[in-house]
Amino acid sequence: MENCRIPSNATTLFEPVLNWIKEYNGKNTILSMKMEYFNTSTSKILYDILKILEEKHNKSNFIIKWYYEEGDEDVLDTGQYYKSLMGTPFEFFVMSEYEMMNI
Repeated sequence: MENCRIPSNATTLFEPVLNWIKEYNGKNTILSMKMEYFNTSTSKILYDILKILEEKHNKSNFIIKWYYEEGDEDVLDTGQYYKSLMGTPFEFFVMSEYEMMNI
């Protein structure tokens, strides 16, 4: 998942993603999150997505790679907060603005 998300109704926007994830049965999953900004309702949905994936996997085969732009403490803090609430391994990657646009 990547880029800026500011939908007025995050539930409607992410409903197809949530439905797909509920049916997903992958054995090994790496979720790469590259976000510039997201609002509170999107943050709630993202956490729901992470929790559903965590419940479907044991801790050894689900990893979250959290990319954030250098100096963007808000996105880093959000990733660290999610990590504190979950048992899933997180890997954090700081990137330049150029790298964020060209990954």
